Amino acid sequence: MKAFSQHIPKTFNFVRPLRPTDDVISLALRQKDTEEVLASTGFENTRQVLQKSLSLSDSVFVIESPRDKSIIGVFGVGSGEYGGIPWLLGSDRLESDISKMQFCRASFFFVDKFLAKYGCLYNLVLSDYEKTIKWLKFLGFTFSQKEYVLHDSNKPFYMFWRHSET
Repeated sequence: MKAFSQHIPKTFNFVRPLRPTDDVISLALRQKDTEEVLASTGFENTRQVLQKSLSLSDSVFVIESPRDKSIIGVFGVGSGEYGGIPWLLGSDRLESDISKMQFCRASFFFVDKFLAKYGCLYNLVLSDYEKTIKWLKFLGFTFSQKEYVLHDSNKPFYMFWRHSET
């Protein structure tokens, strides 16, 4: 994994680059995150998904709880055919330990940095993951109306994307 070259503002002190000693593979994911990654990959458990996500990413960051510095989320971006492929997985504590305002500001910061590097960001989201779809729309992503089935025919996905404005 290449290090992210941009400085992270101090106001986002709950986000930092992944360290080799970080154990994100054991992160207890939110139920909907677990459902989404298993349906999209066909893997048997989230440990496999996290290992694969880490290995395919150009940059990976952890989200730490301001309360006790434990890792409550992980996100990154990898290179794809049409640009960057962003992803984020979190534990239940992600929503309780980080304020919505802080999380949204950090999200805009990283989306802008990723867009500057890749020109386009795109990925898939579980079609009934309403909270994530709402967040992605807030961040300016566009969604397909077509549903995509990957490994579980009962769990369709929507494609989402955003292009840089330059």
